[in-house]
This record gives sequence, C-alpha cells and structure tokens, in this order.
Amino acid sequence: MKNFRNALISALALAFACANADLIDPNFLKNSPDGANDNVQYQINHMGFNSSVGLQSGNTIYNYGDQVTDRLFEECNGPMSWSIAYQFAGYGPHHKIGYYTDLGNASPAITWVIGGSASGEPHDAVVDVKGVFGLVLDSGDHGGSGDTLYFSEMSRNGPAFDHVAVIELHNGHENNNCDGEQCRLLTSWEDLNLGDHDYNDLGMIMCGARAVPEPASIAALAIGAVALVRRRRLSK
Repeated sequence: MKNFRNALISALALAFACANADLIDPNFLKNSPDGANDNVQYQINHMGFNSSVGLQSGNTIYNYGDQVTDRLFEECNGPMSWSIAYQFAGYGPHHKIGYYTDLGNASPAITWVIGGSASGEPHDAVVDVKGVFGLVLDSGDHGGSGDTLYFSEMSRNGPAFDHVAVIELHNGHENNNCDGEQCRLLTSWEDLNLGDHDYNDLGMIMCGARAVPEPASIAALAIGAVALVRRRRLSK
C-alpha cells in the first residue's frame, strides 16, 4: 500500500509538472510590436516587481518564470483589489474585465468590474467574490454592443486559444492590500485573434487573489495518474 501511495504521489507530481499547456511562450511576452518598452516584462519591472515571464534556452527548453498555469481564481482572505496596470490596444478604451462564478454554465452570468475610459466601468475597484471564479475580457471590438468576449478558461474561447498570461508578482516588501506574495497576480490579456501575441493589450493586477486549477483538470490529472500507476503495477 505504501509503494502504491508513493507511486501515486509521484505520478500526480509528474502530471502536474507536464500540465503547462496554459503557459505562454516567453518570447511572445518579452517582445512587442508596440515598442521596446511596452512588453509585459518591461511593465513588471517598471512597477517595481521582481517577477519574470521566463525565457527560452536553445530551441525547445523553456523557463516559464513566474507564470501560473491555472486559469480560475479565488480570494485569499476577504475582498480583493483590482486595478488596470497598462493598456496597449486599439480597442483599449472599450475594454472591460469581469468575472463569473457559475462555472458549469455554457453561458455564465458576468459581473463587469473595471475597464477603459469608454467602457463605463472604473479603472480600479474593490471586489468581493465568494467561491471560485473565472475572468472575462470584453474586447470592445464593436464599441460595447455585441463585443467579442474572451475567457480565462481556454475551453470557452473559440478554438480554445489562451488569451491571458497569469503571472505571480513578487517584490522585496509586502503590499498591505495583499495577503502575501502568493496572493498578488498580474493577468495580462491578448484580445481578438492573438494577432501579435505580445499579451499586453490589458494588464490587470489582482491583490488578494490566487489562481486555482479547474475542477475538470484536477479530475483528468488524477485519473491519468491512477492509470499510470496501474500500468506500472501490472508491468511488474
């Protein structure tokens, strides 16, 4: 039984380590046709955080830095603080960010929270959400009516594109509005069809929030890990 438990733990660890489909190629995040000072890494440094979007070593080996795989979120301890850190998109004034909690609903109800100057939403806000939630970007591509929506959950986006890079923010001192360094996230979005892949169309800082895995992802990883352990036992 002990050997089975150890093997299961090892298999789960391997499965989670390999589950990096939601991590963004650092080359996209460190380059931007908008200008050398507009990429995500520059913005992180400019804000005074010691976080990295990662880098590529050789042709195939990636270090994803402080990127986070998970695309759902929850409060750490009480209300969160959301604020727009930067915007580099033609539709930026009409962008807005919201959340949804009915994760199993194909058309979830969205609560809009913050946005650009023409969105009708404030630039920052205090947000209190009970339970796990997903994020939504309103692209503003039709001026606010019938806009294309992009979700933090890849499965909800057209061809399952990942439209957001989630990055843990770290620095040498604690922000009183955040509950520890694990509860300060940057969500940096790419709208439309991932045209330039620089993921700097809208950067939002969430203080008091942490990323959590999708329930379906946990189940799939667990099933896969158990199957892997079972194959190993049968092969002995």
